[in-house]
Amino acid sequence: MRFILATFLTLCTWTLGWGQRVHLFPDDQLVLRDMIAHVENNVVRLGATWSDEVVFTLQDDGMWDEVHLHRGFSSSALDIAYTVREGQLVLGNTHFSDGILFTFSEGQIFMGDSTFPMDVVYTLREERPAFPSRSGAPTFGVYKEDSRAWTGRVAVGGGGGKRKKLLLDMGAQMEAEVRKGVAEEMADEAASLVRAGLEAPLGAAAEDYNSDVRFQAAVGGALTVKRAVTLAAK
Repeated sequence: MRFILATFLTLCTWTLGWGQRVHLFPDDQLVLRDMIAHVENNVVRLGATWSDEVVFTLQDDGMWDEVHLHRGFSSSALDIAYTVREGQLVLGNTHFSDGILFTFSEGQIFMGDSTFPMDVVYTLREERPAFPSRSGAPTFGVYKEDSRAWTGRVAVGGGGGKRKKLLLDMGAQMEAEVRKGVAEEMADEAASLVRAGLEAPLGAAAEDYNSDVRFQAAVGGALTVKRAVTLAAK
């Protein structure tokens, strides 16, 4: 499972633009607490926050135009687990064809050194999530083989934009969730209370959230506000 996550997140980073924050969710609700994994500052972590387990560290080798995936929080050549080279994911840093694990071509991931339709294992399709991001970052559904059915979708991922925008998206999503979770006559008041309560944790300047501790505190504060309003409205 970790291998598939790392593969997808690395290819998304490589496709969307090096250095972007990239998220992977189980569905198109894009709920922060449900995030499966993410890439930020070229580090792949399980979960949504800086304190979650580091699975891989990505290193861009501009000289050879390739990306190395190092195990854990490492940049040592001895810890290279995989390499993305010329649209292919290879084992370690090998240049032999039998070490090619996946080939990425035209939005699809193929098994081994192949682009034959029978060898497709995943297809990435750009789509509109239930709660679109204010950052305008693209969102992709990851589908088994070449499926187009929602039952064939295994995950949703995409660029996350800046941290401030991520928090604002989360706040808007919380308002919508609270509206759905309370009686209809309480919906407007509950949403208004959430909006007011989020001003403190989410109201700082964008650069303040570059601090991992400040960002984590903002997420925790926002979740506390939502829980309190939901309980009070019931």
